[in-house]
Amino acid sequence: MRRSNFTNYTHAETLIYEFRNKYFVIEHCQQGVELNPVHGTRQFPGEYCALSASLPLDCSTDEMGQEVIKAIDDFDTRPPLFESWDRRALGKALCGWLGARGIPTLEKNCRIVQVVQYFEENIFKIYPYDNNNLNPWHGRYEGREIVLPGSATPEQIGEAVIKAFSLSTYHPERKDPPAGSP
Repeated sequence: MRRSNFTNYTHAETLIYEFRNKYFVIEHCQQGVELNPVHGTRQFPGEYCALSASLPLDCSTDEMGQEVIKAIDDFDTRPPLFESWDRRALGKALCGWLGARGIPTLEKNCRIVQVVQYFEENIFKIYPYDNNNLNPWHGRYEGREIVLPGSATPEQIGEAVIKAFSLSTYHPERKDPPAGSP
């Protein structure tokens, strides 16, 4: 059960990181440890909440899809461990979940894919991320998203996530060698 009985939920989301030869599915929630009904029914932006799953790079597309759906289903079922303004706590939690020494190491050695389920449109959008190649920041690689119907199977979602990773970019100053390199 989602933690707000007054929010008009329009979407649910998750981020998947590929870092050090693993995929990490991150559960999201609305920003704010405490949600305040005074702010109205508008859904707050997403925030990291917990590590939902860690998968090997050779996981099946069905397994990937099942873990993504689980993280989407768990969207906003618990509060974040920190307030949205506490970027240091966010970085520490994220690095702890992924086993990174720090945010600079993580940012230079990862690829990211975002999956969003839009409730009104009854679709999933899978967004590859650009990591400082097209722009001097990391963010959605606009125009390359993959759209699936809300009835998509876990295997279809997993296939789309894996395809989105092939479109996502590494940071130009990447230090970690790619998987399978000597």
